[in-house]
Amino acid sequence: MADSEARTGLTAIVVGWMLAGIAAGTAIGATAHLVGAVRAVGAVVGSGGIVGALLGAAAWAWDRRRAGRRAAVLDGHGRWARPSAAALLGVPLAIGVASLLVLVVIGTVHTGSPLAGLAFLVVALGLLTLAPSVWVTGRLRAAALAAQAGREAEAARTWKTLARSRWAPRSAADQAALNLGSLALARQDGASARAWYGRVRGGRAAAFAASGLALLDVLDGRFAAAEHRLARTSRAGRAVQGEVDAVRLLLVWRRDGLAEALGLGDRLLGPESGVLFLAILAAIRREAGDPEGAEALGGPALAEALRESTVARALPELRALLPDDPG
Repeated sequence: MADSEARTGLTAIVVGWMLAGIAAGTAIGATAHLVGAVRAVGAVVGSGGIVGALLGAAAWAWDRRRAGRRAAVLDGHGRWARPSAAALLGVPLAIGVASLLVLVVIGTVHTGSPLAGLAFLVVALGLLTLAPSVWVTGRLRAAALAAQAGREAEAARTWKTLARSRWAPRSAADQAALNLGSLALARQDGASARAWYGRVRGGRAAAFAASGLALLDVLDGRFAAAEHRLARTSRAGRAVQGEVDAVRLLLVWRRDGLAEALGLGDRLLGPESGVLFLAILAAIRREAGDPEGAEALGGPALAEALRESTVARALPELRALLPDDPG
């Protein structure tokens, strides 16, 4: 899944930069042709597309290398992801619009008719409609960086702006609401967490939010409500199974006791088990007097992964596993 999403992102970036290169090549070639510097405008256009594609691939590779330094946040599909730099699409968008505006002037002057220039102007205005999405990407990345640096209040302000925006894409609003819900959960503000999770509407993101609401039910001791919500959330399939398994394991531990939770955890454990599930099972094994079994689930690597989990901070059962916990 991660490799497929990475290839999709690379394709989008390369195509965007290639189109920007073609637009820039067309503007430069047309200008040079008007002043008699070149005759083969097509060669300049083609070169612009090739250079743009290469620059796009290089920019994507540079961004992915730096992505590991960024905080992982919930995206609009309920996945943990590290947001890309807005410049990956912002730069080619600016180049494309500027080139088209140059072609507006050239088309009008060269043909003596405003119709050619008008056609380029319409395309430029169409590209400008993408600007809000690029701005949203930048704001989401800024919020992630603020959260990573411990400036949670700053991150929360940005997420709230996007979650309440009327023009932000649905996926961006869902991403902001998911992260606000997780942040409120970490602060043990159940009412706010429920309110933010309740705003999520889209597909897998809504299923992830439902698992968050089920976790809140468990923390409040509303075990029947949590069981009912988990049963409905499970229908979303494998997309949220890791979160569902983690909440169900915590539910059984709190409701039915250590032995039942230990048996359930061993049955559910698999190669796709998520960080939260592994952490809960590790805590169960430690409580059951099996520190070696707990260590086998990840040890220091698991503890380090928990550092980025805002949800883990809300669970007293996991405090001994958190890196900064003296216990």
